[in-house]
Amino acid sequence: MHVTSYLKVKSFVDVNFRNSASRRLRILDVGSKSYEGHAAYRSLFDGIEVDYVGLDLESGPGVDIVPAQPFVWQELANEAFDVCLCGQVFEHNPMFWITFAEIARVLKPSGLAMVIAPGRGAVHRYPVDCWRFYPDAWHSLCSYTGLELVETFFEDRGNRRREPSLMWCDSCVIAKKPVLEIATERDGFYKRLETIAATAPMTFVAPQKSEQIGPVFSHYLSSIDYPDRKPLRARPRTNPISKCVKWLMRGVRGTTRTQ
Repeated sequence: MHVTSYLKVKSFVDVNFRNSASRRLRILDVGSKSYEGHAAYRSLFDGIEVDYVGLDLESGPGVDIVPAQPFVWQELANEAFDVCLCGQVFEHNPMFWITFAEIARVLKPSGLAMVIAPGRGAVHRYPVDCWRFYPDAWHSLCSYTGLELVETFFEDRGNRRREPSLMWCDSCVIAKKPVLEIATERDGFYKRLETIAATAPMTFVAPQKSEQIGPVFSHYLSSIDYPDRKPLRARPRTNPISKCVKWLMRGVRGTTRTQ
């Protein structure tokens, strides 16, 4: 994941668990597959007693469970985890609200979830790119699933020459699972989550093209007088270090031109 996301989760761990963890924690990392040159959330729990479980839709480094169904995780029991992390996943998830409900289901009472997703940024299909999240998205999701909203944060664009990953304007939530002592309230909470999960398809096939242009938009394109437009396309994953070098070189060239 990018630098700003990694540092936010580091703060989450430092504030909540670094000096106060008195028992072994069970951590679920949703979308845990790691890629060369990218930091992993797992490393942030070094020195803390944890059972760390990585879940993703395909096997690879950092992945412990590949669920049989993409949206409903039958392999995971209710109230199985103290913490759920999910970063840079929801924008690629065609039904993120079901995933949020599954996170609510597998959290223990008083368990914490932290989700980070872009608030802005260019199309980057992997294999799809469906959503961007504005600040009020998290209030809506917590209300929908019954989780208690603890904190939200929306990153300003900031100095993108200094840190390129600020371009994504991370949109973040920390949510808590309520402790429901009354049986009817607890049953109602899980019934709500079951109803959400029941809307999930068994599979999802990503479209081959990011745009489906027919007669209406062909007519639109032929009738406008705008500059030439390039079709949306998948962006290859790049090493964050090479991104930084490009930004730095761009700044050097700009400085040279002004002298």
